[in-house]
Order: sequence, then C-alpha cells, then structure tokens
Amino acid sequence: MIVQILFNSNAMVNLANKLKCSILEVLYYLLTSLNATLYLAIRLKHSILKAIYNRLNSDEALSFIEAFHSLLGELALFPIALTGLHFQVLGVSPLHTHFAIILLFFMAAIVRHIAYLGIKLQPQDAGYLPILRFICLVSGIITIELLFAIIDVPLGSRLDIN
Repeated sequence: MIVQILFNSNAMVNLANKLKCSILEVLYYLLTSLNATLYLAIRLKHSILKAIYNRLNSDEALSFIEAFHSLLGELALFPIALTGLHFQVLGVSPLHTHFAIILLFFMAAIVRHIAYLGIKLQPQDAGYLPILRFICLVSGIITIELLFAIIDVPLGSRLDIN
C-alpha cells in the first residue's frame, strides 16, 4: 500500500499539500499565540508603569522620601566617621588614595540634595516629581555605597580611577 502511494504522483502531491496545510496551520496558531502574548506583555508593562507613576506621585511617597532623606543623612555619618578613623590610623589622606571616589561621592551628594530641594518645594507642575524622587533615592544609595567603597580597600582600589 505504501509503495503504491509513493509511486502515485497524485497521492504524493495530496500528501505534500496536506503536510503544508498542517505546517501552515501550526505556524498560524503559534503566531496568533505569540501576538496575544506580546499584547498581554505590553498591557502588563503599561499597567506596571502606571502603578509606579501613581505610587511615586502619592503623598505616601513624599513622606517616604523625606524619611529616607533623613535616614541617609544619619547613615552617611557612620561611614564618614569610619573613613576618618580608618585613614587617621593609616596616616594617609583619603584624597590622595581615593580621589575619584570622593569626587563621585560629592557629586552624588549634591545631586541628592538638589533633587530633595526640588521635591520639598513642590512646584505647581508636579509632572517631574516622580523623576526627582527616583533621582533622590538612587543618588542617596550611591553616596552610601561610595563611602563604603573607600573603607573596603579591595573594592575601593578596583573602583578608583587613579
């Protein structure tokens, strides 16, 4: 029976056409599924961005940023004191050994304070407040990490540009 189908050209053409139709149907369903998945992913992305925007625009976010700013001010005192003690014992100035990191620290601290002042002034057009809150949060974290990079000698030497 199989031998007759193989040698019958009409049967081979029909079999090839059925196979092509089956493959095209599978590809169509895969592309439809992929399209639906991408549509859901885009909707999910938009809803996440909208939730983040609403969260950062709320009064709760303002109180969090204020609390975080004061906490960062207190947290920065500990590594600054530790850095002073560490380099006083070594008899070396941190400006000579970690100048690039200290320069980045001052820049991040200035950016954090400018962003915080922009948040505290609360202008009428509050469209950019979420961006300022994000900048304040990230630059505050960077200031603390840079201070600990000075204290941790192997990490500080890897980050130092000098």
